[in-house]
Amino acid sequence: MQGLILLPDRHETTLNLENDMRALMVMFDSLNRHMLPPYGCDWIHAPNFQRLAERTVSFDKSYICSMPCMPARRDLHTGRPGFLHRDWGPLEPFDDSVPRILRTHGISSHLISDHYHYWESGGATYHTQYETWQFHRGQEGDPWIGQAAEMPPLSSHGQNGWEASFPRQDRVNRQLITAEWQQPQAKTFNAGLDFLRRNGSDDNWFLQIETFDPHEPFFTQRRYQDLYPDLIDRDAIGPRLAGLFDWPEYGPVKESRELIEQCRGHYAALLSMCDARLGEVLAEPRNEVNTTGDQTAHRERALASWASCHLEPAERTTAMMYTSGEHCTMCAAGHVWAGISRLVSAFSSEMIREHAALSRTRVAISAREVVERSNVEVRVDRPCHELADDLPALFARR
Repeated sequence: MQGLILLPDRHETTLNLENDMRALMVMFDSLNRHMLPPYGCDWIHAPNFQRLAERTVSFDKSYICSMPCMPARRDLHTGRPGFLHRDWGPLEPFDDSVPRILRTHGISSHLISDHYHYWESGGATYHTQYETWQFHRGQEGDPWIGQAAEMPPLSSHGQNGWEASFPRQDRVNRQLITAEWQQPQAKTFNAGLDFLRRNGSDDNWFLQIETFDPHEPFFTQRRYQDLYPDLIDRDAIGPRLAGLFDWPEYGPVKESRELIEQCRGHYAALLSMCDARLGEVLAEPRNEVNTTGDQTAHRERALASWASCHLEPAERTTAMMYTSGEHCTMCAAGHVWAGISRLVSAFSSEMIREHAALSRTRVAISAREVVERSNVEVRVDRPCHELADDLPALFARR
């Protein structure tokens, strides 16, 4: 995308696009650069932030304007720094908003977020600037799940131990978040991936995937906590630390060194979960043959490369690849080399050849033939006859 957004005056706002726009913005809240591998942290498990850093530009002349949640969103929408002279508040009638400007110029804008401050007094009117939006509940003390009964006592520290309604509501919410897929962050990114799969080949869209994590409380699941056994007691309220501490107070540090290390471990665990979600976005490439001119830029090949670099051999032997069309010879061979155990496609290579343009380069060797000529056991499942009627329309879009 090449474009220019000018905001000199409400009546002179212009948007000039030389090409069709496809833009994705991923936002994490309270992401500490001192805890990220690209900035020198060598003990945090966050390989995907490192991958992203190797493929991106660093803006070393970009400075923060407003640090609190909603004032920062107003800065983002309007390009006008508002803090410190303005507290939390909605967008004003005289404010320009980039998502709304995109809408008026034919660019579909979509917000997917678990940041519940958007829906509070003082945070309203931001999400309505987007053409469509989705919200996933349960972060922090989000007033989500109603419970009249008192919560059982819990040994805890920091805000985890406050008697106020805010921490109590957080404990109520956590009762319904016992698996990773139930966490608001996971739901937010899954919805974002769904948007990309449905709209990635279309033009003129802007997608904002925004999670409240790794903002406190640093609540995540055991698989990420186990990455930091020296910091986090496996029993969150175990005898070594005698209390949960993943939600520090805003104020001077008064806790013991052991409690501080536990809290640091919980932040690291949540950051690693954020890294996993980022990896899913980076692993959701699309066929870029037409956009880049690279005739080998098939998404299946790119995912085979990703799996080789970021999955352990044992993980690859249990992994499956799902595609609309059967792997070409190149991509099938790539998955054999990567050791992916199963390939599933809706349409077979024979079905595709019936509808593909005659001018397209083709190698009439099926994925199953490639696998059969290798010494690796890979299961190939295709086609799905129930979807056969959808195939002509799929190629008509290309």
